[in-house]
Amino acid sequence: MFDRGGAGSSAAVFPSGLTFPRAPDLSWQFRAEASLPLFTGFGRTATRAQTSIDLERLKIQRDGVRLAVDQRVRSAMETAASSYAAIALTRDAADASNRNYELVSDAYSRGAANITTLIDAQSASESSSESAANAIHDFLLDLMRVERAMGEFGSLRSQEERQAFLERLRALKEKQ
Repeated sequence: MFDRGGAGSSAAVFPSGLTFPRAPDLSWQFRAEASLPLFTGFGRTATRAQTSIDLERLKIQRDGVRLAVDQRVRSAMETAASSYAAIALTRDAADASNRNYELVSDAYSRGAANITTLIDAQSASESSSESAANAIHDFLLDLMRVERAMGEFGSLRSQEERQAFLERLRALKEKQ
C-alpha cells in the first residue's frame, strides 16, 4: 500500500469502544481501455472528403476574388487613363471654341455676322470651357476609383510615397 487517506480510510470507532475489523490489503486492480471505431459507417472518411471539397471550393473562391479585384483595378486604371487623355482634348476644344468666339465676335462687330451666330459661338465657348473643367473633375473621380480599388489612398500618403507610386505607375505603363 502506497498511501491511505481521506474519509473512511481509518477504522470507525464507536463510543462503546468497538471497531470493525479491516480487510487485509491484498487485492488490487489495473485497468486499461482502448477503442477502435470499426463501425462508424465511414463517417470519418466522409468528413475528410467533405473537408477536402470545402478546402478546394474556398481556394477557387479566393482565386475568383483575386481575379475580380485585379479586374476592378485594371478597369479603373483604364478609365482614369482615358479621362486623363480627355483633359488635353477638352482643353484643345475649349481653346478652339474660344478662338472661334473671338473670330465671330470680330465679324459681328464689323457687321459680317448676325447675333444668332454670335450667341451660338458664345454658347459653344462656354460649353467647351465647362467641359474642360469637368474633364479634370472626372479624372479626379476616376483616380479616386483607382485608389479605392487598390485599397490605398494617395491623399493619406507622404510626398515621397506618392512620388514612388507615380514612378511605379510609369514603369507599368512602359511595360505595356
